[in-house]
Amino acid sequence: MKKTRFICFCLALWMCILAYPAVASDSPAYKQLISEKPVHIKNVTVDGLYGFYKNASVKEIFSLKENNFTKGIVNVGGVPTECYVYMRTFSITDISNYTTEEAKMLADTMFAEVKSILSSTYVKCIARSYSISVSGTADKENNTYKSYTVRFIIATGESNEERAEVLSSLVRPTVSLWEGLTEGEKFIKLNEFLLNGQFSYDMEFVNRSSVYAFITGKKGVCEEYAGLTALFLDEMGYENKFITGTVGTTKHVWNLVYINGRPYHLDILHNGPVDENGIHTQITRDFLLVSTDVAAINRIPDEKYRDECEKAVYNYVFEGAPTQIPSEFFHVENGMMSRIPLSSSVGYIKTLLALDGRFFTFTDKDGAVLSDSSIVGSGCTLTLDVNGYVLQTLTLCVSGDADGDGQITDSDINIIKSIILRKDAESSQRYSPFCDINEDGAVTVSDFFTFSKLKDSIVTYHG
Repeated sequence: MKKTRFICFCLALWMCILAYPAVASDSPAYKQLISEKPVHIKNVTVDGLYGFYKNASVKEIFSLKENNFTKGIVNVGGVPTECYVYMRTFSITDISNYTTEEAKMLADTMFAEVKSILSSTYVKCIARSYSISVSGTADKENNTYKSYTVRFIIATGESNEERAEVLSSLVRPTVSLWEGLTEGEKFIKLNEFLLNGQFSYDMEFVNRSSVYAFITGKKGVCEEYAGLTALFLDEMGYENKFITGTVGTTKHVWNLVYINGRPYHLDILHNGPVDENGIHTQITRDFLLVSTDVAAINRIPDEKYRDECEKAVYNYVFEGAPTQIPSEFFHVENGMMSRIPLSSSVGYIKTLLALDGRFFTFTDKDGAVLSDSSIVGSGCTLTLDVNGYVLQTLTLCVSGDADGDGQITDSDINIIKSIILRKDAESSQRYSPFCDINEDGAVTVSDFFTFSKLKDSIVTYHG
């Protein structure tokens, strides 16, 4: 079959930075890169292409060894703008026999997907424009592609060298000063660092798309604040991503940071109210590691982030958190809390011990979380968890409740009989702590008679 080479076609699509339009083909820098022979071609499947942008570091995305690069003019919102422009080339290996129309639809999907992925990374804060160029070898007879080449082009407001300078001259030296501080103290320092007066909000809303310009010019908007925050979080070793959404009717970007697997909203810009000149007038902790319930007071994340944001159910506790489970009323020894009355509810124990629901969790023998109305049985656990750190876990021992249902039944009587008669060594080891009612260190006939009396005098304790 006779083959012919399809020409490159460029897609005029909208860039995600403040919704400025990105025009591909009429940007001189884009034309230059598209005309060049690729310095590197990566063979990938479509999913592999998405996977690259999901997993690659910023350094990898903008590697000069794998990108064609130029510093040139790009039309950003119709305005010729000098940018740092990177073009990465992929050969797609799994779309053989796609029709021309199918290939174009795939190009649209690729562009939207990659743009969405990059909007969660540092690229969000430095990109001025995005473009895609697609070409392929076609089979003229049936109008299908035999090969498919994709060139992703990103124009940024800062270079690799400038970003490296931000890290080496500002971020790393500052983070090193916080060594030895507690986790909470480090975040308080980060909050204060960005709001202590060295930076101000750009009241003219100039879209720099450059964290380097932010630290040299000392002015920025939400993207620059969030971008510099992300560099700090990376250096501090915390997984993080950007959340885009709105505050009122205004588009906004802030950070989501993961501490011990738990996500917290971090919106440092909004911790520093500004005056008419954009100067921060105070430093608050209103949106410093908060839950979605708190963040949602005046901000709504874009739809694609809402599922992730719903997982942010905790507010970080900086001061005043408990350090251990209270031992009043009950006996605590060897990892067990004993002398708990039969038929006690979770709510009753919480009320009795004045437990703060933010930190204390009751779970059953299978690990399921118990509600306040649930009856506590032997083998349940009480866990103290502060900011993702489990500080203490106690196994609950309900006097006389051997089988863990919170009551004394024939099942419990049979268990204690088996232990006393030494019929079942496994049962003896497993249930003895719950059957030693008089706490003399052994399960005896005395405990058995106490069992019998308890069975006829059960009172339910509700919170």
